[in-house]
Amino acid sequence: MFDAQATIVNGNHVTLYVWYDNEMGYSCQVVRIAQQMAGINYQTFPPESAEH
Repeated sequence: MFDAQATIVNGNHVTLYVWYDNEMGYSCQVVRIAQQMAGINYQTFPPESAEH
């Protein structure tokens, strides 16, 4: 995502405001940690490796 109205162009220089919005990834990690803390283990396919 970028903010077009905040973009500044000055000759050869451009200041561009961009950001990455990863709310879905963050939310999934919060749920995963809560499940781990509660001892909930859902069966997954393919099974997760023991390295995690």
